[in-house]
Amino acid sequence: MFQGMLSLSELQTPSFEFCCIRLSYLLEERCYPRRNEISSCDDLIVNSALQTLLWVIGILAVLGNLVSLLFRFLYDRQKLKQGYGMFVSNLALAYFLMGLFMLIIGIADTKFRGRYIEFDESWRMSVWCHLAGVLSTRSSEAGVLFICLITLDRILVIKYPFGQVRFSTASAVITAKACLIVIFLVATIPLLPGSYFDGRFYTSRAVFTALPLTWDRQPGWYYSIAMFIGFNFVSFIVIAFGQSWIFYEIRKASSRRKQMNVTISNDMKVARNLLLIVTTDFLCWFPVGLKGKHACIV
Repeated sequence: MFQGMLSLSELQTPSFEFCCIRLSYLLEERCYPRRNEISSCDDLIVNSALQTLLWVIGILAVLGNLVSLLFRFLYDRQKLKQGYGMFVSNLALAYFLMGLFMLIIGIADTKFRGRYIEFDESWRMSVWCHLAGVLSTRSSEAGVLFICLITLDRILVIKYPFGQVRFSTASAVITAKACLIVIFLVATIPLLPGSYFDGRFYTSRAVFTALPLTWDRQPGWYYSIAMFIGFNFVSFIVIAFGQSWIFYEIRKASSRRKQMNVTISNDMKVARNLLLIVTTDFLCWFPVGLKGKHACIV
């Protein structure tokens, strides 16, 4: 179709996929629409550093959280009767699923390396596509919710050390189940037929994550912004205040320990370890929030 065109300077197409068959002398920057920041004609994941990190983090997430879950269920079942133990186990399950999601994307990237555009449509329409999208959303939102619950549990333990107010086994089970039901609905609603999502909420992105990581506004874009930017921002504000209070109590306990030469309680140790989890999670989500905010403004 380009026969006889010797000085084509710009090409407008319905989709970037058409730019993959452009004339060799036409620069990619002069073909529209431009590709997203993640994929290219050749590779599902265009950045080699991201390709490597995808495998490293995916394998570590699967193995690390699997070991955590097996240890909890085989050797430390007593902790499952406590709110903290139950919430942490659900958090480990959420991040285990995120590891599976990353491995699915990593396997597809390796399989299609160098010729991705040939399989783009069939890959997007596959069962693995929808599974990866649901796993990604369920994992990320479960992580945020259960960190909120863990923070609340630690606040109650420190505030009421004699157990006046605390998550009982029954209340922890009910709370965890309610959170899982809400998360399941949030992750599966985009799969329902309708004009808003157009069946492409997950499939419009080659890596099947609903995160607003690209500039183009795909179907369900506002749903994605509300979920990953709005809800997560409010959640992390709550977590930040809770963790600040916990950190303040840890400092006070440490001061008392120095004065009285006593050992810090186990509850304080748990709270201190939780600070590390929350900090790393915040460092993960903060760039996503900035990206989404910038995209909203643009």
